[in-house]
Amino acid sequence: GGAGGGGIDGDGAGGGVKVVLVGDDAFVSEVLRVYVDIASKKPRKWSALDFYLLPVGGTSHAVAATVAAASPTYRRAFFDRGGHFLRFWYAGAADERAPKLAEDDVERRIAAYLD
Repeated sequence: GGAGGGGIDGDGAGGGVKVVLVGDDAFVSEVLRVYVDIASKKPRKWSALDFYLLPVGGTSHAVAATVAAASPTYRRAFFDRGGHFLRFWYAGAADERAPKLAEDDVERRIAAYLD
């Protein structure tokens, strides 16, 4: 990852292959669980992957909230100033009061995050 946040750890170091996970906590957790299981069996010199999370669907985004707590770039992209998750991809969001964004603003936020 570059200036966009450096993947889920938010350190900006990057250098690995970018993997974008688009989904809710259940999906993200399952993919990361499998990755950690596989990575634990690989040699230390094995190339790591940079995971980028685009939280959509579902009603729980605890993983996104955890990443946002550590990464200002991620927090700016997917949370409002009050710390509320921006539900701009899922029309049937459980909390219809959640802030909505214009399509071009969504694209800009994603591009800045993945940069």
